[in-house]
Amino acid sequence: MTLRLYYSEMSPTSRAVLLTAQAIGLELELVPINIVCGEHLTSEFKALNPLERLPTLVDDELVISDGHAICAYLVAKFGSNSNLYPQELNKRAVVDEKLYFNSNVLLPRLDHLLFPILLFGVKEIPKEKLYALKEGYQILDTFLERGPFLLGETVTIADFCCVSSISTSSILLPVSSEMYPTLFKWYQKCKALPYYDKANGVGLNKADTLIQNKLGGAYCKIIS
Repeated sequence: MTLRLYYSEMSPTSRAVLLTAQAIGLELELVPINIVCGEHLTSEFKALNPLERLPTLVDDELVISDGHAICAYLVAKFGSNSNLYPQELNKRAVVDEKLYFNSNVLLPRLDHLLFPILLFGVKEIPKEKLYALKEGYQILDTFLERGPFLLGETVTIADFCCVSSISTSSILLPVSSEMYPTLFKWYQKCKALPYYDKANGVGLNKADTLIQNKLGGAYCKIIS
């Protein structure tokens, strides 16, 4: 059986899936898709995933086209460590809540910030978009007052999904230890995970380089 993942290192949720796979020791067949060149918009890929979004997982005849759902599926089917996506309903509800927070709050605000830069050559970021991102930081900072990770003492797929978004947004809006102390500590804990650099750090560095190149001299001005 081959698990095939169509992904882009530029995609935060793609990297969340890579974090999940690394955490459970699962090998995936990786199929890179260049979203900057529009490879996700081809008729071939659209036939596989009408949403034209990454990542997409193919497991035999099953196709899953949402990164959060992929993370949950991989842990449920292949993960021996159920703590990553607990079976206990109360704990799973908390994890699901944070997954939805990433999907409905962090990711859309990040997309609104990055898509104009990456796809349309925009070099100025409206203040309201940065404010919306700061608001997301503040909410997550409050969530994390309950423990070192989003569920408490143990890392879960909610941490993987949220840190992939936060690490990407921090390219333009660094996480301040003074303004968001619990968020900052959580971010450092996530970066200390043994599989973080391979699964998230490598792609994040590529995203950083691309964004800096797109913004040019405006980069330092925007984040200052």
